[in-house]
Amino acid sequence: MIDIKKALKTVLFAILPSFRRLVLTLTIAALVAIVCVLIYNSPPRQYTSVNLVIDWSYDPRSLYPFDKGFEYNILLDPHCHTTYSDGSLTPEQNILFHIANGYNAMIVTDHNELRGSLVAQQIAREKYNDKIKVLTGLEWSNCRCHLNFIGINQTITPIKNPTDQDIQNAIKQVHDIGGIVIYNHRPWSTWSSLDSPTIQQFAAWGVDYFDIANTYYFDMQTLFYARSINAGICTANDFHSSTPATGWTIYNAPNTNYNASEPINASYFTEETLFELIKSKNNSFLFDVTGTGHDIRTTKTKNPTYDLLNVFIKIGQFFHSYYILNRGVYSFVNGENCGDQSVYLDKAQIRYTVMWFSVFFIGFEILRAILVLVYKFCKMKWLQRRLTPKISTKTYSLAFDEFGVDDAPLLNMSL
Repeated sequence: MIDIKKALKTVLFAILPSFRRLVLTLTIAALVAIVCVLIYNSPPRQYTSVNLVIDWSYDPRSLYPFDKGFEYNILLDPHCHTTYSDGSLTPEQNILFHIANGYNAMIVTDHNELRGSLVAQQIAREKYNDKIKVLTGLEWSNCRCHLNFIGINQTITPIKNPTDQDIQNAIKQVHDIGGIVIYNHRPWSTWSSLDSPTIQQFAAWGVDYFDIANTYYFDMQTLFYARSINAGICTANDFHSSTPATGWTIYNAPNTNYNASEPINASYFTEETLFELIKSKNNSFLFDVTGTGHDIRTTKTKNPTYDLLNVFIKIGQFFHSYYILNRGVYSFVNGENCGDQSVYLDKAQIRYTVMWFSVFFIGFEILRAILVLVYKFCKMKWLQRRLTPKISTKTYSLAFDEFGVDDAPLLNMSL
């Protein structure tokens, strides 16, 4: 009769090592997944710009102005970001990038941060004053709108979810200190599900300019509306890290010694002249959706820290593919996002991963058991051969001669 207790004990002792290996494997996988997902969600910068070299230049004056026959001698980019917020270039590198792209005026507008523009302005004054003029500013960013505040020297308090009145108060505060307000990228605000006021509301609240072309997209409806109410219009590269220049907002500084046959420069106008021209709203723009053809990605230097952690980032990306964390766009206020947090699990992917893991683990255990059995069998045979006494040829021969029979007993029982 089978001893069930003994049989169960035997089975338990047989599978216990496999169970321990399973627990250890899952524990290691969980720790690796957590660490790698954390690194993936907060990776180091992929590129550094320390050794950035811009060895090209572009002259946009071959492009046709939107307003036919509009004369200009100032080419402005009113929107860009530096390493003081989420840009990849330092203030000075950003200046060099704009000079190479045919600008002689720019405004640094980091997210809720004024320092980048102050640093850039000081550098431009000291080193590049005859090539480009830099005005101060910031991009007031939140979960309802992104507004550029231009020509200011103080930070406007960021608010994650401003009310209509909060937005109006911020616009009024900028105007009270002599600044200019631009409503940025309406299409992006719509696509990102920001609860943005309408362009009609912004116009009623005193916005000075509307951004009608940002990077690769052109907002025709906002252009038509802005022109219908005589509001200012501008193009913006919204440069962060890798897009070539596509738009130039153009003005004409009067009574200058500007020479169109000379390289683009800023020797014939001042920061004050530039600011007054922006306030006048008498401008046009150049726009080429194909861009300049010069992308700084080809000259970026890889970040060694990113390369060091790249394997963890890739593993984190793999584990991150099992779920989607919905949080809305980044608010740029206190490190928070705009939407309610929700998690979507890809149950089918999880189910099939568990299935394949089980198949491979069981297959590995079976293979391991077979190899262990083969090893033990071979070892047993080897030990048997070593421990079995061997009879020498000489002894065997003497025994045969004495008894005359191979394999005869040593004692002749009949004697």
